[in-house]
Amino acid sequence: MKLTETKVRVLKPREKAYQGADGHGLVAEVHPGGAVSWVYRYRFQGRPQSVRLGQYPVITLREARDKRLEAARLVAQGKSPSAEKKAAKRALNAGMTVSEVPDVYVDEIVRRDRKDSAIMERYFRREINPTIGSLFPSDVTPRHVLTITDRMKERGVPMAALDARNLLKRFFDFAIARQI
Repeated sequence: MKLTETKVRVLKPREKAYQGADGHGLVAEVHPGGAVSWVYRYRFQGRPQSVRLGQYPVITLREARDKRLEAARLVAQGKSPSAEKKAAKRALNAGMTVSEVPDVYVDEIVRRDRKDSAIMERYFRREINPTIGSLFPSDVTPRHVLTITDRMKERGVPMAALDARNLLKRFFDFAIARQI
């Protein structure tokens, strides 16, 4: 049964998230906090996938249907709407690889909070940048961080490995807050 603006407006939050279907893969996902998100569910190369289209009421039902239609056209062309959205996001941050973000992070955070930032800068220069410096921050996985820390532990510097892991956590928190 298709949704209407009135039906979407009166969707109430529950203890767990739930979805109200509009048809053709478009659903209104209602979160426990009361937020309503538009999601397009589709199959790409035999696998179920989904892409978020925006939040209601910023994106109306009509706009969500239009966005769903655009996403369905991408699927028909053999492209994944989810992958296209990620690529567009990367284009916004073009050039902001992991090796370039630390300059901003060190200037804004590390030098302000520490008397001597040389150790943190050395971790970036010697340990982090050679391994993940060419990646976009959004492409870094926990496996990359484990590679860095395991390599440091093997060299016999477990406390430095812990410091580097903590530095990376704060660094990525900073990158997330700056929408990088």
